[in-house]
Amino acid sequence: MARKRNKKPSSPNKVASSLSADAIQSLGYEALAEGKYRDAINHFKTLAKIEPEACWQQGLLEAYEGRAQVLEAKGMLKEALAIRENRRRFESSPDPRYIALLLRLGRIPDALTAYTALSQTGDTRSLAQVRSLIAAIDLSRDTPIEGLPADDPVYVDGVHARHALAAWCRGDDEQVAQHLKAIPFRSPYRDLTLILKAMLCLPQDCGKTSALLDKIAADSAFAPLADAARLVLLPEADFIAALPNAGEQSARFAMNLRGWSPERQSLWRELIRRGPEPGPAHLMDVIEKHRQMLGDTWANQKLIRLIHAQWPAKVTPAILKALPSYESFILKAWTTPRFDFHDQEDALCAWENLINVITSGKKPKPGTPDALRVALIHRHLFETLDLSDSDFRKAIEVLLQKNLELVPDEIEEHSFLIQYYQEKKDIKVARRIVEQGLARWPENVTMLNAALDIAIATKAYKKAATLARRILERDPINRHAAQSLFDAHLAHATKQVKKNRPDLAFKEMETAIEWARTSQDKDRAMLMRALLQVLNETPGAIEEVRVRAHRLGQTPLASALAVVLQGSRLGLKTQHTLSLVGMDIERVPDPDDLMRCRDLLQDNMQRISAQSLQMTDILQPFHKPLIKAIQGPLPYQDYECWCELLSRTKDAVLYLMVARIAVDHYPDKPLFVFHEYRARQIQTEIHRAHFWLDDDDVERLETAHSLARSQGDIRTAQRLSDILDALYGFDSSASLLPDDIEDTVDLMIQVFYDHAPLNILRQMQDVEKRHGYPGLVNWVINYMAHNPPPSWIPPLDQLDS
Repeated sequence: MARKRNKKPSSPNKVASSLSADAIQSLGYEALAEGKYRDAINHFKTLAKIEPEACWQQGLLEAYEGRAQVLEAKGMLKEALAIRENRRRFESSPDPRYIALLLRLGRIPDALTAYTALSQTGDTRSLAQVRSLIAAIDLSRDTPIEGLPADDPVYVDGVHARHALAAWCRGDDEQVAQHLKAIPFRSPYRDLTLILKAMLCLPQDCGKTSALLDKIAADSAFAPLADAARLVLLPEADFIAALPNAGEQSARFAMNLRGWSPERQSLWRELIRRGPEPGPAHLMDVIEKHRQMLGDTWANQKLIRLIHAQWPAKVTPAILKALPSYESFILKAWTTPRFDFHDQEDALCAWENLINVITSGKKPKPGTPDALRVALIHRHLFETLDLSDSDFRKAIEVLLQKNLELVPDEIEEHSFLIQYYQEKKDIKVARRIVEQGLARWPENVTMLNAALDIAIATKAYKKAATLARRILERDPINRHAAQSLFDAHLAHATKQVKKNRPDLAFKEMETAIEWARTSQDKDRAMLMRALLQVLNETPGAIEEVRVRAHRLGQTPLASALAVVLQGSRLGLKTQHTLSLVGMDIERVPDPDDLMRCRDLLQDNMQRISAQSLQMTDILQPFHKPLIKAIQGPLPYQDYECWCELLSRTKDAVLYLMVARIAVDHYPDKPLFVFHEYRARQIQTEIHRAHFWLDDDDVERLETAHSLARSQGDIRTAQRLSDILDALYGFDSSASLLPDDIEDTVDLMIQVFYDHAPLNILRQMQDVEKRHGYPGLVNWVINYMAHNPPPSWIPPLDQLDS
């Protein structure tokens, strides 16, 4: 069967030949508008056969120009030149773009011929554009372009331009300026003069350099040189980032202008060749190749960081051997694992070996670089080793205290140790370090603040007041010192009351009132003073108590609570205080009253935290009215605030009642299940009883934990998780597994320690620390039960080996 031949589409010429001249002209301009320049050329050529030039010449010129630009954009310069030569046949004078393309292709004689033809037209604008192009080409050559007329501006001004450029390269600024003056304002080299003047301003006046470079147009023949000069104005990081996109010649010029040595330029090219993010192995090769320029010290320090970054991947033995003793010991210390007791011992030993290398086994002179290195190692050990073991903690604490001798002028080291021992509640050591710090920096506010905190912690209120005054003399807006001064005088007043010295107590209260920075603090001090006056039977004192109490509480029950809280500081029992001032708390509080009571307790919690165990006695008379009001129902946020607040007061009775009410109103909120459990736990702790949970209790906790996770309540889920972890912990004295499989599990745990990745090892370390070895056994069994066999476990026949 004969094949069907595909019909070729009719060419535009054949289609156009059957059309009228007007239709062909319309097709030509439509093709131009759509960017179909080849079709447009064909249409206008067809039109040229039947119509005079006026009908097709302009369209054909535009079509040739469009096609040439497309080819140039694609880098097809020879093809573009052929199109421009066709266009040239219909032009009265050469187009500057045609001459520019000839210059790009290196056809300088042809370009000069076209330039001569353009010169005869008197088109000054086109001539200036072409002369600038020829001038740029002329300067880029080893010898001037031949064939230019002796009076041509490119030739005449080119002599001075070459001399100016040569003088700039030699660094002869005076000669540069002299030759630039000889170049006229409208010279083809005008943009070059601007660039040279701009570069003469570097580096003293970068602003003027930038202003001069901004005068150069983007289409100038010297624009690439100006762009390269602009790179030099960038900050170092931006300059380095811009170099890869600048082109080889521009980058080389910019680097030279920046003052980069040939060695540094070579290093940069090597790094660029390795890609935007070379790996550690590639960087190590580059460092070794350029070691002489980088310097041995920097190269060695960078090498050990790169080795550590890819540890324990195989590293070239030659590089390891090239490391000096100091860097080798650093690498050894960095790469020593620290997952269990023995590993930590090895890590401590590795760092001690490094210290011996640094100090040559001698005690370093305080304040020297070696002493600083040793101090930094001590701090590093503190931050990285597990200090849960008391022996390690004591060893590291000894090292930390040595830092005070090694770097005695580092106040930050003193502050760090003071804060550490304050958090440990070891006030004795903290006070000793503070005294050392004050002896060295007696006027330093940081040291004075630390001394103030310790004075308050040890109830040395008189000393605290003195320190607070010293701080305020140096730092009048120090809020902590101002508040501490007020609190210290008020606390000292209570001490005088208990010593039966009301006269001194009144004096301290008056001073506290003077230093009160807020109206609330002032009312609190005046309320305490009024209560003391009631005890002394001062006329009008009861009315003063009620006035100050109302200012603090604003509502009936909250006002009574304010009186009771201040009375407790004077050693007064709740019922006694209420009877003294004749206050009744039987009325059920309204929502505003309840909110004010909560806010008042919240404001006072920081001050009374040390007395939290007596809050049950203080609040006990308020239980009945508070519970009646809290029965509510109240909004969820209100119950949340009350539970969080009462958990801090340690009033377990009220806490438990509120938590149970909240559970009844919001059974789908796991937070209140946690608070109910916590209240029961606090209650048993206070009574020193054993805390029992039955199966239903555990099931409620598990359900609440799952619910918290599903609701996205991360904090509550974590709190419940901690409770369940503690409940599921194993007694280390109990046998967890039958004897016949215990050895197998022990072997599996050893396999985990030998082969597991770092994140698994850290989890194992944490589980064993919190729950002991039996808890670790349970964790490993669960891991194997709920995960596919890990790829890092070797085959069974290799386990014994």
